[in-house]
Amino acid sequence: MKDVSESGAWPVDDLYSFLQGSWSLYRTMNDLRLNMPGAMQGDVHIIQDTAVADGGDLVYREQGELRFGDYREVVHRSYIYKFPDRYNAGHLGEVHFEHGGLFHLLDLSAGFQKVTHICKDDTYRGRVLVEGADIWHLNWFVTGPSKEIVIDSRYQRMA
Repeated sequence: MKDVSESGAWPVDDLYSFLQGSWSLYRTMNDLRLNMPGAMQGDVHIIQDTAVADGGDLVYREQGELRFGDYREVVHRSYIYKFPDRYNAGHLGEVHFEHGGLFHLLDLSAGFQKVTHICKDDTYRGRVLVEGADIWHLNWFVTGPSKEIVIDSRYQRMA
């Protein structure tokens, strides 16, 4: 996992506006138990959820090609970003799975945040670092009875 720290973090005043848009995504993954590296390259579109009356939620849609050795597959992932206090503080968000369950809270007002998610027997320890208006990183260290994986993602806003 990259050593991301608070130094160089770019504070985000309006999380909703910051996240919204199209991003190129480059992700590396390393399964430490199998000593198997992989990568994924693709794009992410974070758009207003038109199914919500006030348009207050954002939908995160990710698509890209996953590569592990000779293995290749097109992969997709979706999340819902909710903003319970969007019109007051503007910096607190909730990341939900597509099925509605809460993944983690998101507050980038300092430009940096550590998050944790427990998923059955697995623990996801994450760090988010915003470098500027157009670049952010999301890093996960995932541990469990049968896994130990490092995931590093770099998002860059598309013009």
